[in-house]
Amino acid sequence: KHETKDVIKFEVEKIARLLHIEYLLKRKIKGLSGGECQRVALARALISRPKVLILDEPVSALDEYTRSCVCSELRNIQRNMNLSVIHVCHSFDEAQMVSDRVGIMQKGRLIQVGTLEEVMNRPVGLFVAQILRHKNIFQGIAKIRNGGSIINTNGLSLKGPSLDLQKESS
Repeated sequence: KHETKDVIKFEVEKIARLLHIEYLLKRKIKGLSGGECQRVALARALISRPKVLILDEPVSALDEYTRSCVCSELRNIQRNMNLSVIHVCHSFDEAQMVSDRVGIMQKGRLIQVGTLEEVMNRPVGLFVAQILRHKNIFQGIAKIRNGGSIINTNGLSLKGPSLDLQKESS
């Protein structure tokens, strides 16, 4: 669908205001910083009003402060535009900043999906626990007893919550 120049200008200015980059509208791309380039790329993607936006490592090349700012802006944009965003990253900190739900992939397979709290509190296996930087990882045998669980490891018996062993083994 072709829009008039006035409609296009209005939409570009609206997205620029949303991203706080109005000051970049008259600048050449060669003079932009990494963070400014990322914002311009995002603006270009948003101008078509997508229902779903897939971002592949959108802030990986940015310094920590700029990364945090851009992630915050991404959350605001997602909410303001009622937009579904798939944000691919390898950084747990970044995932915490941008996500309502997270998915963990291993060898091209999605192995766990849930809220950040669900995934943090119940990783489905060693790989997920390591990704989440859990430090207390040990091997043992878990058995269900009296509505709870007992974990035997290195001669110790630890009481734990009830376990859904059917779910864990699938």
